[in-house]
Amino acid sequence: ATQRTNKHHEVNVQEFLDNLYRPENERKTIHYVNDGLNKALRGHPPPRERPPNSVVPRHENHWQARFVMEQLGDSISQVECKNGGRLMASKMFKRIDMDNDGYISLSDLKQACEKFKV
Repeated sequence: ATQRTNKHHEVNVQEFLDNLYRPENERKTIHYVNDGLNKALRGHPPPRERPPNSVVPRHENHWQARFVMEQLGDSISQVECKNGGRLMASKMFKRIDMDNDGYISLSDLKQACEKFKV
């Protein structure tokens, strides 16, 4: 039984055990399609990168996050000017997701800011 992992190759143990001990008559075709070796599947979320005892609550500084995303969007749109000069959200996501795990983490944002000189 193979399982999906995050970028640090960690497996969700409960999900693994549920799939491992699922009776053969309860297995559906979708369980074989959603096998962990399928690269088209999104992995598990990466572990938390924020400090566990951070002083600022998570949503208190939303305006800073919005500003950073606007700056990144402007920088990326200078590199990719298609679709009538507008940057598609999917292209921006692919450019910011540096490790291609399907999630944007703090390390991805840092690398994207360095790469696009924000």
